[in-house]
Amino acid sequence: MQPSSTIDSSGNLLMIVVDCLRLDRCPVDGAGTLGLKAWPRMRDGGTFFTQMVSSASWTPVCFASLLSGQYPFVHGVRSLRGPAIEPSLPTIATVLKDAGYSTHGFLTGPMLEVLGMNRGFDEYQHRERDVYVHDGWGNSFMKRFDEICQASRPWFVLLHLFEIHYPPQTNGLPAKKHSIRQYDLAWQQLDLWLADLLDRTPSNTLVSLTGDHAETVVRRSDRRIAGHVYRKLREHFKLPRRVSDWRRHGYHVFDDIIRIPWAVSGPSVPKDKVINQPVRQVDIAPTVLELLGHTMPPKTHGRSVAAMLRGETMPEEAAYIVSGTSDPRRDWHGLRKDGWKYAEHPRSGDNIDPEAMLFDLRNDPQERRNVISRNPSIALEMRQYIDRLIHSGSESEQAGQDLDDEDQAKLTDQLKALGYI
Repeated sequence: MQPSSTIDSSGNLLMIVVDCLRLDRCPVDGAGTLGLKAWPRMRDGGTFFTQMVSSASWTPVCFASLLSGQYPFVHGVRSLRGPAIEPSLPTIATVLKDAGYSTHGFLTGPMLEVLGMNRGFDEYQHRERDVYVHDGWGNSFMKRFDEICQASRPWFVLLHLFEIHYPPQTNGLPAKKHSIRQYDLAWQQLDLWLADLLDRTPSNTLVSLTGDHAETVVRRSDRRIAGHVYRKLREHFKLPRRVSDWRRHGYHVFDDIIRIPWAVSGPSVPKDKVINQPVRQVDIAPTVLELLGHTMPPKTHGRSVAAMLRGETMPEEAAYIVSGTSDPRRDWHGLRKDGWKYAEHPRSGDNIDPEAMLFDLRNDPQERRNVISRNPSIALEMRQYIDRLIHSGSESEQAGQDLDDEDQAKLTDQLKALGYI
């Protein structure tokens, strides 16, 4: 099936962002062992991008890139603590609001209004992290969604879901902590709720389903017995932690935490199509706007990949990635391109091994072997690319809006409630 160039400009946009959504829990074929309902509908009823790379491994940084199509050194959100997004930047919400859409955001976790990403939204609801779709909030959202759908104006709804973020919500079903079963149980139940949401969604709606970042469910050092024993010995003697000793997300730019699924469906999107070409989180904003018949203002780091939906091949663009935390012990950044991943820690020491890393992803997709000593020219080329990329945005290097004392206190309180600090 070949799509037309754009969806009708009166079409709606529903963007669903599932916090911590892992690529490997979204099967390419069938419902998989999880018995999913909503995910197969999105995949079979639209196009699935299997090579999506997020911009960071922390939520606020990812959302700023998703909404603006820019990397952190331009949009300004560098960590959980801010700053707020650069006020002058266009976002999906501001572009669609200017085009006459009603705009509605329903977010949770660290996504407080103080981060500035409420700009362009007529409605921006933030709920506490312990309020889930399986509670009364899920029913109230469905009622509000029905009201939005019945309005005469086209609309944009951004929905951020926290059910599989640690601790995953299994609703009383037993599972070992930090296990893939615990994660899967939460994803199965959220997926069932999403199936109901898709049933309510009008047919003239472009639907995007993705994650902000992914998640390391178990420690990387536990993948092999030797690594597990070595980690235990290091913990016993109170030696500094290695990057492989961390769970969850935000500590590095490993593929475990920056590879995410992206499925998009709508009236002009090919059905049952899988695209294995690399794409980036910063490409989402330009793409969905083009599919809706609108354009992102020029000079974004992202580009529209709508041509891929038409069967065209586009040259790969390098993906810049950051850990996105204000903790200097885990402030990694790097580049992913042509089957290689380069990662470095700009600061040395601070309770972490600062050695730069280079992974051959084609032959080592689990990133177990650092091959930088055998490929110094590739590492140097990727390091120089990062320098050029960041330098090209030097006029915006101080982008973002500093939070005042009151807003900073609100954000700090929220991060404490989430267990981040």
